[in-house]
Amino acid sequence: MRKLILTALLVLSPLAFIHLTFAAEFEEGVHYRVLSEQQPTQTGDKIEVRELFWYHCPHCYNLEKPLIEWQKTMPENAEFVAMPAVLGDSWEFHARVFYTFEALGITDEFHGKLFDAIHKKPRPLNRVFEVEPVAKWVEENGGPSASDFISAFNSFAVDTQARSAAVMTRKYEISGVPSMVVGGKYVTTVSMAGNYDTFFKVIEHLINLSAQP
Repeated sequence: MRKLILTALLVLSPLAFIHLTFAAEFEEGVHYRVLSEQQPTQTGDKIEVRELFWYHCPHCYNLEKPLIEWQKTMPENAEFVAMPAVLGDSWEFHARVFYTFEALGITDEFHGKLFDAIHKKPRPLNRVFEVEPVAKWVEENGGPSASDFISAFNSFAVDTQARSAAVMTRKYEISGVPSMVVGGKYVTTVSMAGNYDTFFKVIEHLINLSAQP
């Protein structure tokens, strides 16, 4: 009997070691943190992976391309959601711009373009916090008319979404961007992870944690 128990332990130990190594690879309080109160998600049966960003943030701009590449291979049980963070008055302006894109159905076309217009030379929209220049830029780049853009920007629906983003930014307990909230419960950042590769591995680890009963 003793020999059988020893044999079983020898067989199981490598598996246990692998499991413990994976579990210890990312630590709460180091690579991610847990919200004081879990927040609702909007992705149904899929694990929500929500990015909080600001168009004027250079770190968000630098993350954009790696993030797009990661989404091509992200776990099938997860769904990505972008949300503009609102940590100040100027942040609310760009939240309204994002939700105007959403209202007009032009997010896929103009989300990345706006990042470039702010950060990439000649940076035509750098330090622009008024709707008229943005509306004109959208029209000049093949989007809806400036008047349609301004109308959507000032709409009740966009105002409501921007206000909601401000509330949720506080509930997600973030102080900077880009931040990623997984399953409405876990928060991680590139600085916590150390680099992009580890950042996406941490996100996938948090997706696995969120999927556990």
